[in-house]
Amino acid sequence: MIFDCSRDKYSYIKIVGRLIHERLKIYSNTHFCIDTGSPFSLISYEQAVILQIPFGELRPAGKRSLGGFVGGAFALDGTIIQLRSNKGKLMEFAHNPLIVLGPDFQDPKGQRKVPVPGLLGYDFLRQFTLVVESEQQGGRIVLLKDQRAEYY
Repeated sequence: MIFDCSRDKYSYIKIVGRLIHERLKIYSNTHFCIDTGSPFSLISYEQAVILQIPFGELRPAGKRSLGGFVGGAFALDGTIIQLRSNKGKLMEFAHNPLIVLGPDFQDPKGQRKVPVPGLLGYDFLRQFTLVVESEQQGGRIVLLKDQRAEYY
């Protein structure tokens, strides 16, 4: 499947996904950046606050390190991520667990040079062959389940 993407001012390759969690009644669109170097997919602390994710109902997931910051994280089990292809087809992926960065990752004093975005990391991307057709302002991301999929 082919997905349109954009780049932000930090050159992150971003894609819009819909985050769904039935039990917590979360049904929201949010941005994810493609990060092949991250071992796990995550929602930033700031995104979690906007999405009204109740930290008290999440399973602790230990300490995580990201962008020079270390802090507590939580596991959002039972998550569905939906992506819409550039042809309008909706693809749904179960993702367990999705990591939610805890309050230690907030940046109230502006110490971070680059904000921590939501990430689709290796735990999500390993199920696909990833092709990135990048341009200055955006491009396309191709996620193939099969090497001989429609892209070729």
